[in-house]
Amino acid sequence: MTETPPLSTELSLSPADEELRARLALGFDNNPDIEGLGGQPTAQDRKRFKALQRTTPELAQQMTLATYKARRINAQITDTVKVFLNDKPSLIGHLAAPVLAGASVDQLRATPSLFLLRMLNSVEANDLADRLLKSLKWYGAVPGEKTPAAIRYQLVCRAICLFLHPPSADEPLELAGFRWQDPAHWGKSYPTLRSDFEQHLRDTQRASSDKEAILLTRVFETRLSKDFAVRDIPTDLPYKSSVVWVNFMHGVLLADELALDHPQPLSFQQLIDLPLTRSIDASAEQLETIARLRMTPALEWAVSSGFVQSRTVPDYDEEDMKRALAALENHSERLNNAVMTLDLPPPDRLKMARQVKQALFGEAAFESDGRMLLPDHPPSGPGFRDMPSLKLPGYSFLDLYADGQLDNGSTWYVTRPDGQTKTSHWIRIDDERTVHSERKDQEGTYRPVFPYSGKTLPDINAAFESDFENYISKIETAYKTLIFSLLISLPPADRLALERGNVRLLSLREKVVSFREQLWARKGFVLQVTHGQEITYYELIPSAGIIRCRPHLRTSVIDGVRTLFPLHASIPGQTYSPDTSTTLLLDWSAHRNGTMPEKNAYCVAILGVVGDVPAAAESAKTDNPRETANRSARLNAIADYIATSFLYVDKHQLHTQARGMTVFDAARAEYQQRLDTFLAIVKGFVPFWGSIEDLLSGDPRQMLAGAAGLLIDLATFLSPIGRFVSGSIRLIKLGMTASRMTVKTTLPSFSTLSRKLLTSTANNLNPLDGVPSLLKGLGSGAVKSLLLGGRYSIRGVRNLADHSSSYRLVHSLPQATDPGNWRRLTTGDQLATVNGIDDVLVRSTSPSNLTRLHPVDPMSSLPYGPRLVYNSKNLELGRSTFKTLAPTESHVLIELPKDASTREILEINGRATLIVDDIPYRLEGDQLRRADLIDDRAIYKTLPCRTTRVPGQQVCTTRYVTADPAPTPAIGSHDKSKGWAPWFGDSIYTPATADRAMLLKTLTNKRRLPATVEFEKGIYARIQVKLPYGTQNQFDTFQAGAIIVPAMDGSRQYVFTRLEAAAFYVAERLPEQDISIPLTLRKSTTLPVELANELKTVYTGSLNANNMARIYGVEMVERAMKTMEEIAIPIGGHVNPPATLKLLKVDTSPGEAVLFDHSTRIIITRLPKGVTSWSRSKVASEAFRQRTVEIFDTLFLEPIIVLKHPDNALRINNAMQRLQNLIPRSQRAFKPRNIAYAEVVTTTGQREVYVSVSGAQGATGYLPLFRNNPGADQVKVGATTYFNVDMNEAFPSTSLRVSDEGKLIAVPVTIKDVGNYTPNLTRKPTSLDSESKLIGVIRDKYPDPASIESVNVATTMPPCESCSVVIKEFAFDGGENALNVLWH
Repeated sequence: MTETPPLSTELSLSPADEELRARLALGFDNNPDIEGLGGQPTAQDRKRFKALQRTTPELAQQMTLATYKARRINAQITDTVKVFLNDKPSLIGHLAAPVLAGASVDQLRATPSLFLLRMLNSVEANDLADRLLKSLKWYGAVPGEKTPAAIRYQLVCRAICLFLHPPSADEPLELAGFRWQDPAHWGKSYPTLRSDFEQHLRDTQRASSDKEAILLTRVFETRLSKDFAVRDIPTDLPYKSSVVWVNFMHGVLLADELALDHPQPLSFQQLIDLPLTRSIDASAEQLETIARLRMTPALEWAVSSGFVQSRTVPDYDEEDMKRALAALENHSERLNNAVMTLDLPPPDRLKMARQVKQALFGEAAFESDGRMLLPDHPPSGPGFRDMPSLKLPGYSFLDLYADGQLDNGSTWYVTRPDGQTKTSHWIRIDDERTVHSERKDQEGTYRPVFPYSGKTLPDINAAFESDFENYISKIETAYKTLIFSLLISLPPADRLALERGNVRLLSLREKVVSFREQLWARKGFVLQVTHGQEITYYELIPSAGIIRCRPHLRTSVIDGVRTLFPLHASIPGQTYSPDTSTTLLLDWSAHRNGTMPEKNAYCVAILGVVGDVPAAAESAKTDNPRETANRSARLNAIADYIATSFLYVDKHQLHTQARGMTVFDAARAEYQQRLDTFLAIVKGFVPFWGSIEDLLSGDPRQMLAGAAGLLIDLATFLSPIGRFVSGSIRLIKLGMTASRMTVKTTLPSFSTLSRKLLTSTANNLNPLDGVPSLLKGLGSGAVKSLLLGGRYSIRGVRNLADHSSSYRLVHSLPQATDPGNWRRLTTGDQLATVNGIDDVLVRSTSPSNLTRLHPVDPMSSLPYGPRLVYNSKNLELGRSTFKTLAPTESHVLIELPKDASTREILEINGRATLIVDDIPYRLEGDQLRRADLIDDRAIYKTLPCRTTRVPGQQVCTTRYVTADPAPTPAIGSHDKSKGWAPWFGDSIYTPATADRAMLLKTLTNKRRLPATVEFEKGIYARIQVKLPYGTQNQFDTFQAGAIIVPAMDGSRQYVFTRLEAAAFYVAERLPEQDISIPLTLRKSTTLPVELANELKTVYTGSLNANNMARIYGVEMVERAMKTMEEIAIPIGGHVNPPATLKLLKVDTSPGEAVLFDHSTRIIITRLPKGVTSWSRSKVASEAFRQRTVEIFDTLFLEPIIVLKHPDNALRINNAMQRLQNLIPRSQRAFKPRNIAYAEVVTTTGQREVYVSVSGAQGATGYLPLFRNNPGADQVKVGATTYFNVDMNEAFPSTSLRVSDEGKLIAVPVTIKDVGNYTPNLTRKPTSLDSESKLIGVIRDKYPDPASIESVNVATTMPPCESCSVVIKEFAFDGGENALNVLWH
């Protein structure tokens, strides 16, 4: 094989673009995963496994047949690699050497997929892929067979992984010896995890260089969960231990489920936001999908955070999942509330005072009107109220009110608008805080002033103090929530030290003598944790979302080398104490302002002791792993201590800021000589999250959006807020002028939905059973773990994108998502049920062996994988359903492929089985489904036994039947005369024991069955199949009708029967063989195809004939037969039906063929024979088309048919929905009804139009023409009379109707419930079809066909097979040119 050229690159492509292009070319994310392609165990596999069980039973107990099969495949791959290497030590070294030779480490880190693709396209890698395909006998092993490149790539990658580290039953969750599921990894960053794995590969000699380790990590990435494939994950996202990680992992699963990450992968932030954005306006079904995909990330977070105890996957139960979801939702809600709370401003005393003033006195009073207040200074003598005013500087009402100067009951005079001139208007507050105000009127009398007098002025200082206390409590709780969220995101070992150790709170401060309270850097701090002999330091800056372990906080130059030391280390030439200023590797600005610390920042400051967190309770120090609640309580206690003892803002200073400064406060501060300090404190409140510029500083694109005044999300992960709530909430500020954040939308609560999902699956499937493992099962040793894994969603289902969007991968098999509209990719493609998965795309890959089937990759249209096991247990051909067209009231219309062969069988229970390309289908509701997918219990009913007291009678048994059994001939009877057999369609199953479940499908899986003939009537017989059960001489028995048909040469007879749906069996016997001689039934698939088809034709006609006689009575059927014999040939039936069979000798008349044979009925339906014209409107004569348009427009009293092109179809079927909209809702049928008319022109020139809507509800009267003429059964329009045939008419409700003159009015198709059938109870009778009613009315009115010159019939739906026969019989009676028929 020639080497495939490496992926071409362009000089203009960035490394990121090159990596993306290579990732797409590898196809790992959008192609079948070979881990699910082990194939079903073969007979040889079973034989070897049984031998293993005998020789090494202790080993066999540890595995199943499936795991044994997987180990065999792994062994085949490993053996192939060993031969390929020919004693070379390393497979990765051999394949990668040419690719890595000229690459740098930086290039490899930037584009690992590009180098992997080049390696997999090399000559050596292609040679290995060819060898592996041959060894496994997968498609592509034979010369000329081309399989998808992604399958070949995966095989080579799997070989590399297996050669380095075969899976082990003792350590099933290891990947190349590295325990990814180890709790020690929780809380680490993704880059750290990847770096740890690379180092592990080097340490264990699996990689010989850093470059090999990088490439090998990319190979193993195919075995990791898809979150590891996201390239732009920030370095500070903790793995599994934060709510944001849950949102991210939820987005990864959702994108995979919906195929949203192809071809362009979604970014990290897009994935975080995906659950939230998809939840907006989602349907109930979509919300259930979103909720289901959240369950596993929620459980992983809850385990890593200590809310749910870690255990093995089988041990997790429904309660664990509910606890996890509740904890996540509670924690998320607390975080959301905390984020918003910390954005709230503190209460503002002066603002509060202004609000009270405006509420009592109005906005202009004492502000814009310029009026001030002056104190009352009475003169020494009487009559002070009459003294002239003095111009003195006044005080503002707000200063007086906020400072409490009005509280002492003193009187204050209101000035003029100049703020200085005293007036006679005064104001005072009494002890009850009631306002009193008077003004001298023109007469010199003081009178109360409104609206001031009588109102209550609240104590603003008391209200402020109460609000401030509540505010402090709220922000302490919110701050505690953020700190707790950061603490639980740490790796378990760090959390354990916090939970069990001694914790001291340290903070930076400057060395300044005075006003020490201002110099603490309060938005950041350090926790010193002493656990045993270990001292560890953790730096936290909550408002920046930062928590990190700081092993080195000091530095010194030792022997010319800069060396890092822990805080408590003894360093030559340096001393350290909590009260000593020293050089620290901390960012003072970040700790002071709560921002992201700069890289390599340092400061000279004091790292002083704030206090010691109270010691942990003894219960929190226990080694009992179930004490998760106590340990979480300890972290909560630490967070609470920090929030209450060292709040991010000085409470005293915040109080001063919030009080604001009145002129009296300023005077007091000046008197105390600290006015400058006081002004600095009250100059303004800085929000916890900083300014909007601070929130967006990490994202230039967001900054641009904010500068442009656009709606921007402040909760992206790059912002400090986003590190807590990104993906849970969307926060906005409209442009740059808004002062507060606003919630635009939040993630919905999934608790209720998740509980419903858990409840609905409780009795069927534990939701965790669908959790794939992190290690995509490198063999039989891999078991499902808690960790997410592989490239599949939780259910093993993955949608495909682009042109393959009509498929999805279900456990590595391509499933058509819409089987009703499925179209073949190429000749030979089929849909099948494979290993229980419906509608899998398969292809016959050998022209000489049609049973050689392989799945097909929809992306490349190429087969792949091992050959599918072709048996009824593992594979059933046929799509699950066909497309259902818009139904009518009485018919279900199914669209079948043009080249499909069909055969209809009427069942005795009134149902119909439709054989499409030899595959049986039945109606389930209004959907045509493959018969084997419908539960047997829907077909059979129990016929309880009736115990008899007569001695010697057989033991009472319970039987399962399709309908109450019809009377039968005597057992052993042999009547050769032709006649009816109403019992022919009965199927009776008698279990060996009364409590034994019916195993009909098990019965039909057998290739051969023993049988006997119980009795015969003409060509009809009943056979009995008996299968032994247990060792007590007990048998399961099954009885069914059979035909006995001679071969054309008379040499033998075929006994042909059907045990279920299309499970046909056949036996051969001599012409005069005694019926008591046992037979051996074998599947009909063993017969030549032509012979099998002829036997099915005879059997189907026989079943239809006898069931019709059973349902409607022999007399009625024989009357219909007499009429049918007269018209069969003229309307298109076969002249000599037996001549259509080449291999069998039968006696069938033309009338019998039309009435009972489906294929003959279809011929009559499709061919125009018997009428002048029989066609769709598109090909009808122009005169007929124009007249149809006129009549429908008249019926609706407006034009309803508008042709854009003269040759277009009329589309009169749209009239059904228009009529449906006119019928009152309370009287509407579920589906629109068929509308038909028959225009009759008599020999006298009279023109009449008879109109009917299907059904018995009288819907014809709602057509506008008749609705506007209430009570009239006829309306004359011009020279034409329109008749409402449903007016004052009650039509019989039946499916077989023959007039007294022997004319057919209705012919049966199917009856649903024959056990309860009466003509009046038939739910969908063909006698109520529009066409049937029209023909019946016309026959009654014109018994002499010679009085009619012509009849034109138009119907909105194609005439069904029943109506076709009725219409054509009418045409037969009318003579030449009597009838023209047109439909939509």
